[in-house]
Amino acid sequence: GPCATLVYCSFVIIVQSTISDQGAIFGEYVSEFSCSN
Repeated sequence: GPCATLVYCSFVIIVQSTISDQGAIFGEYVSEFSCSN
């Protein structure tokens, strides 16, 4: 549901800011894919 998506998006943002460039690119792709829907 929406709550799970919000938690997941927050997790992606945290991971994106924690990991290196490769992780950030992957995090951007995942957040684009899951959060925009």
